[in-house]
Amino acid sequence: QWASAAADAVAALGQLVDLQSEFEQWRDHLPENLGNSPVGEKLGAICDLDLSSALDTASEAEGAEVPLGFGRD
Repeated sequence: QWASAAADAVAALGQLVDLQSEFEQWRDHLPENLGNSPVGEKLGAICDLDLSSALDTASEAEGAEVPLGFGRD
């Protein structure tokens, strides 16, 4: 279960990183007068998320060895 959940997290975070990149491009191409608009602020909030660290952590979790328990380790 651990490996499956970690793999799902890695996949989901990978998608979020890809989407964040698209949002960064959108933000970078906004006209200056929209930089402080609600759209610009929302784009900035998404772009400021540290998804790469979350992806690194999920990748570590994916590679973690879980105990088998009940003396099977």
